[in-house]
Amino acid sequence: MAARFGPMRLSVLPIGAYRPRVLHTVHMGPREALDAHKVLGSSTSVAMHHNTFPMAFDGQDEAKFLLLRLLTREEVRPRFWALGFGEGRFVEPLPAMPAAVASGCAAER
Repeated sequence: MAARFGPMRLSVLPIGAYRPRVLHTVHMGPREALDAHKVLGSSTSVAMHHNTFPMAFDGQDEAKFLLLRLLTREEVRPRFWALGFGEGRFVEPLPAMPAAVASGCAAER
């Protein structure tokens, strides 16, 4: 997607209800969400689908705390938020892409 559409300004990625592994057909866990953040070239990602309903074997807060622990292990800490209920953040616009890059992305659509 990043190659086709360019870098993502914001990715909203699900991190909850990921255990047992059989749920991975429709859910991703914190590790996969962090990988997706990188693959998509996101400048910012927000975790969703966690800490709401007890749907799987992971605890209510497990996904959020695992994500936060994984982020601290990164050499360069990604901008990946696990917001609280009602919490908001401002996401800056991406820097303007050179016209040649922008036209290449648009041509592939």
